[in-house]
Amino acid sequence: MPVEQVVGSENTFRISADKLDGGWSTRTIATQLPDNKLAVADNVVFAQDGLVSKRPGNITYGGGSGATGSGSPILSMCRFYPASGVGVLVVHSGTKLYKGNDLTGAFTQIAGITLSAATPARFTPMYDPDMTSGAATALFITDGVHLPQIWDGTNVAAAQTGGTWLPLGRAGAAITPLYSCNWDYHLCYAGQPDEPSGLYISDALRPESFTGTNYVASNLSSYVAYFPAGRDGTLGAITGIIPLGAVLLIFYQQGLVVATNSGTYGATQYTFTRLSSTVGATAPRSIVAMDTEVMFFGGDRFYATDGQTLAPLADDLPTLYDHTSRSIAPPEIVNASTVYGVRRGSSYWASYDSNAGGLLGRIAVFDTSAAGGYTYSSTTLRPRAGRGRAGPRACPSAARSSAAGRATTRPSRSSGAARRATWSRSTIPASSRTSATRSRSRRARSRFTSNGRCRSRRCKARTCCASSP
Repeated sequence: MPVEQVVGSENTFRISADKLDGGWSTRTIATQLPDNKLAVADNVVFAQDGLVSKRPGNITYGGGSGATGSGSPILSMCRFYPASGVGVLVVHSGTKLYKGNDLTGAFTQIAGITLSAATPARFTPMYDPDMTSGAATALFITDGVHLPQIWDGTNVAAAQTGGTWLPLGRAGAAITPLYSCNWDYHLCYAGQPDEPSGLYISDALRPESFTGTNYVASNLSSYVAYFPAGRDGTLGAITGIIPLGAVLLIFYQQGLVVATNSGTYGATQYTFTRLSSTVGATAPRSIVAMDTEVMFFGGDRFYATDGQTLAPLADDLPTLYDHTSRSIAPPEIVNASTVYGVRRGSSYWASYDSNAGGLLGRIAVFDTSAAGGYTYSSTTLRPRAGRGRAGPRACPSAARSSAAGRATTRPSRSSGAARRATWSRSTIPASSRTSATRSRSRRARSRFTSNGRCRSRRCKARTCCASSP
């Protein structure tokens, strides 16, 4: 691997590598790591498989502090694009809602909206032809305490009640749902405090109107919620709803149900299929939609589903998992209900509480683009066939990353031109590398034959590495 000393710096060297598909590793000391792994990876991100870049810049709000001025923590946020097309940052802090100015970084309270200080608000943008201040592209805001509130970038309104508007809960009052989403032209609500297993689906293209019928009510006189897993059923309360393609994924405390609309707009044509009766989302904020799957924390480990199959994520994270098929209930995650997930590019980032202090101070990262993307099997979610394996079936000699949550082998040279990445580190000068280290590197490269097959005696398949050094 080419090493050159940086001009004007005695202890800094620039190292060029064809591939950094090993990621960040804490398994051993720096001098014993292979060339495709990093012992330190500060202020860098894996932009794509095997390629790192420096961390991008950011806009600092709140006069440089990021604070809204409420004196309370930020509970949730979203990016909203009203009819003007100009995006605005919307932030829930304390009992108020704020909007951020991208140019000045200043926060301004959105008057007329009151939220719960204990529950992060959820946001769903959708065109509302029935908004009392006039039809507009609006943001529906729910918190599980107040009636759904609507903001179009200028005007504030509460969801209309009575008649065929907002449905009623079990106690006979208008619902105050926690979860909401836009699915198949319908606004969906769930997380109603007195109807925790209920699902409410609005009329098509009219998010405030609920005139459709379902299995229970067929006389059009009132709207009755759907109960995809039964009313107060064995799966527990709904903990999240999120669309994925043409289906709606309904997460419970102990299960997962998939909703399908077999008609164009017909509310009576919904069908519900139970995908799992044992694995659910214990942490509602961990549910994150990727391109072709939804990832979440199930209480015992991280999972992904494409709406047809449910599989655990590969678990080669030394400080969190031990890379076995029985990696369950990692003690590192002390609160299974507060895990918080976000999407960053093709990666799923999950922060969690590791010391029972309430602060989500650590992050696990899973890269869905590793080795060409993930495919599903009966045992684990792993890189696509023909591009390497991950999880417990991986070849012992395959190169894997660790704390970055990636478990991959080297991709074949035929998959594309080799990329080059450059980074600097102040660790061991090139002159300090022993001949034994260089010999070990040569022996590691010799494990592969000219056609990319693995020579390792531990590799029983002899082809599972299927890559060139």
